[in-house]
Amino acid sequence: MNKKLPRQDLRYKREDIDVYLLWGAGRFELMELSNISQHGMAVRCRCKLRLNKQINFKIIFPDEQVFYEKGRLVSKVEKLDQPRDEKKISLLEKLRGANSLYDYGFEFNGASSDFKSCLLVTNMRKRFESYGIK
Repeated sequence: MNKKLPRQDLRYKREDIDVYLLWGAGRFELMELSNISQHGMAVRCRCKLRLNKQINFKIIFPDEQVFYEKGRLVSKVEKLDQPRDEKKISLLEKLRGANSLYDYGFEFNGASSDFKSCLLVTNMRKRFESYGIK
């Protein structure tokens, strides 16, 4: 009998948060955020990563609060041969074979309490604004 485990935390769908993958030496890549929680996030990008890889992230909230968090790659789904404008593909991307798009799931390695608080407060603020409450 297959029992599904209930999700342990609430995931927020946020388009106003920017997430960057930090490669080291000041190099970074913008990732498309699908959803985020206090314990992890789902993102989409063209970079190819290994499962269980430890990753550093730069997470920027709309009010310019910046957090540097570490996470581990726990899930990966490859979307093969996604169409893309050839003029916008850099030489480095061509060498890496960046025609594929990947959906990744990361779990944070002990996210800071400041990050967790900021996520909760900004989400509550967005919810109140959507109901017309200030």
